[in-house]
Amino acid sequence: EISECLVGSEMCIRDRNLIGARVDSPICCEKHRICFDRAEGGYLYDSNGKRYIDMINGKGAVMLGHNDEDVNRAIISSVEQKNNIHTGPTQVITELSDILLRDCKLKDAKVTYFTTGTSACRAAVTLAQKYTGKHTIISAGYHGWDAMWESAKSFMKENDYGVVEFYFIPELLEKCIEMYSDIALIIISPDYVYLKKDTLQRIVKLAKENDILLCCDDVKQGYRYRKGTSLELVTDEKADLYTFAKGLANGNRISCLVGRSELLDLAENYTYTSYYHMSPYYAAVATLKKMESINGYESLNKIGKKLSEVMNCVFAQYELPIRVLGNGPMLQFVCGNDEIEERFYQYTVENGLLLFVRDNQATSCAISYEIMSEICEILHKICKQLCLEFPKYIKSGISSKRIFMTAWDMMDGAADIGNFEDKIKWVKEIIHI
Repeated sequence: EISECLVGSEMCIRDRNLIGARVDSPICCEKHRICFDRAEGGYLYDSNGKRYIDMINGKGAVMLGHNDEDVNRAIISSVEQKNNIHTGPTQVITELSDILLRDCKLKDAKVTYFTTGTSACRAAVTLAQKYTGKHTIISAGYHGWDAMWESAKSFMKENDYGVVEFYFIPELLEKCIEMYSDIALIIISPDYVYLKKDTLQRIVKLAKENDILLCCDDVKQGYRYRKGTSLELVTDEKADLYTFAKGLANGNRISCLVGRSELLDLAENYTYTSYYHMSPYYAAVATLKKMESINGYESLNKIGKKLSEVMNCVFAQYELPIRVLGNGPMLQFVCGNDEIEERFYQYTVENGLLLFVRDNQATSCAISYEIMSEICEILHKICKQLCLEFPKYIKSGISSKRIFMTAWDMMDGAADIGNFEDKIKWVKEIIHI
């Protein structure tokens, strides 16, 4: 099994069975040796001076573009003024908290901080269990790499940590509520590429009707489609807890949990060694202020919509089974079969376009019309290569099942594709049940 990992300061290929490594983290550039030297705006540069257009953007965490001047200036200024304190709070934490609480519009709310979205989600679960005295967690979507989210051995059963998956299928959520009497929390990471507005509304309604705590895991989508929680795209109903991370600080390491005071009061002792490391807070305040001042959320939506439009025009011209789904800050490429998909991602990185393989592509405010033109030139070149290599796939389509399976890699749940029976059948194929 070949994958790429960061060993020391070099990204390299290794065979898991032969070579040990201190850090193992796959990235988009499978089978390519790449070590990045610097980044600016919408571009990355490797150690050989080659330039890449970045559509990964820190897995969605870089909103303004790499090394944004205002964010960097805020961090540098805090260090120069000796504000980078580690022992206790400073005014910048209050400032960031005020912004988050204002944007969430949650009555009598509080906020606590972490370094990763994974930690914030785990905290949400722990608080809900403490507050309710119940154990079972009903989940849909991706909430981090923590072992607590591992799949159960049986469909609709609890895993070793009391987590039951309902895969964004409202009918399964209804079934979970019938089956389990000790539900502490329903936690979802909403998707706006593959899920219909009605699906998310039904999920929220079920939580409210059954008086079950609801956490909107907005680590990926929050502060991306709009200021604050993405859930307000589909409903005026409030969650009890919100997690944020990727949209907060332009790639700097910070996350948070926002929620009702009676819940967050139980998090009083949720601190850790770097809780008061100030640089991420300065980066977050600078990022959120700039995103608001430049209408950054509107820009991300416009950029994503235009990118989707122009890239699909290229694919249609060559009649290849490749499509871009989504028309906002999150996009995904869907290929009609494995052969086309493997070559597509291979050729993109070779031609200087970095993509998150089989996952979401994230726009940034640094993707200009000039960069869009470059992307189109690259895709034209790649499509010509694919047409020469795979003439048999020209004019072939993309099945609903293929879209569903690809969507799973982006949202870790069932897309609104096919009927109920199809969804259940495809989910069971994916989780090998």
